Amino acid sequence: MWTPEREAEAQAIAEELARVPALDWVANSAVTLANVAAAKIQLGQAPDAQLAIDALAALLDDLGSRLGEAEMPLKQTLAQLRLAYAQAVTSPGQPGAAP
Repeated sequence: MWTPEREAEAQAIAEELARVPALDWVANSAVTLANVAAAKIQLGQAPDAQLAIDALAALLDDLGSRLGEAEMPLKQTLAQLRLAYAQAVTSPGQPGAAP
C-alpha cells in the first residue's frame, strides 16, 4: 500500500539520484563489480568471479575515457582481477581451480 511515508522515501531517492552525477553512480557500480569479483575469486566461485570480471570489462570497454580519472585505476584493478582469476583457476589445490 502506498503511504505518505513511502511517498517521502521515493521522493528522497529521486532527489539523491538527481543530485549525484551519473559518473559517480557508474564508478561506484564498477567498484562494486570489482569487489564482487575479488570475493568470488577468494571463495573459489570461478563462474561468478568470471561474470563479475566480464561485466567490469564491458563497462570499461564501452565507457573508457568517459570515466575520467577513474578510468586508469579501474583498468588496473581489472588487470589485477584477471591475473588473480587466472592464478586461482590454474593453481592445483586452490578453491576454484580446475580439476
